[in-house]
Amino acid sequence: MILHGVQKKEMEQVFPLTTEWLVKIPRLLDRYTLAHVYQELDGGYWQIWLMMDNTIHGVLLSKIIQYPVCREFHLIGIAGEKMREWLPLRPVLERYARENGCVRIILQNARKGFARVLPDYSGNRVIMEKTL
Repeated sequence: MILHGVQKKEMEQVFPLTTEWLVKIPRLLDRYTLAHVYQELDGGYWQIWLMMDNTIHGVLLSKIIQYPVCREFHLIGIAGEKMREWLPLRPVLERYARENGCVRIILQNARKGFARVLPDYSGNRVIMEKTL
């Protein structure tokens, strides 16, 4: 299994192959349409990563946020199958974050089970919301 960061020149061809996974990212479609997601990716504001061998087994969305005193690499959402096989691919994301000047990685909308498989990540935070 490899982790492939999709390049801008690939976006038009690759994006349609990812939609089956994108719609499974928790709460993503509560906030964005697939057209919005494409705009964020094509504009270079977000990144999309593919977990794949001969076929795509899942996707990961990320973005880099520049704050006044630091940069962070945010994992917006993950969806797919064979997730245990993805864990050895973490250094690719961590290297990308470091190379882009990020001081930390933030995993948003993570399932509680990630705490067991990511022991070097800290925090036990639940984000709650109410729709008005």
